[in-house]
Amino acid sequence: MANVKNGDTKDFEHLIRMHQQRIFAYAYSLFRHRQEAEDLVQEVFLQAFRKLPDYEPRVSFSAWLYKIAYNQYLNILRKRNGWLKILHLVQPAPAGSFSIENEVFEMTEYLCKLSDLEKQIVLLRVLEDKSFDELAVILDGNAASLRKKFERAKNKIKKQWTEEEIDGIRQPVRF
Repeated sequence: MANVKNGDTKDFEHLIRMHQQRIFAYAYSLFRHRQEAEDLVQEVFLQAFRKLPDYEPRVSFSAWLYKIAYNQYLNILRKRNGWLKILHLVQPAPAGSFSIENEVFEMTEYLCKLSDLEKQIVLLRVLEDKSFDELAVILDGNAASLRKKFERAKNKIKKQWTEEEIDGIRQPVRF
């Protein structure tokens, strides 16, 4: 990391390769649009390079990148004239088919019903396996309160899921 902070672009390229796919997956889960996700990833690494002197090793480099990604995401939403719902999150599944894609589609619908903060907490905790301490850094919050918000969001999803019936059978949520 010292070489990167001193401007070694080869080492920074290595860091990009290490983290690029995970940041892209996170960005894509936010936008559900490939081009917007790619644009966000590019901006995240540009900003990370510019702000390397500000990086504090007390938090993981990964958490720092996710914080930049989250802030960039918020900036994009603000540029769209306020907190718009992300229209790309809900994509209809083909009629008459039931598969894992349908379960993902339903879970995505439930995520859309959460507040933006709840959605961020669930995505970062479940999909990206971030600790509550890392979430606190990324989302500028308190780890204990984020843990409570995660539990509330998880319970909202469980409630929605158990209220759904497929072929007359209530489906459990698997967290």
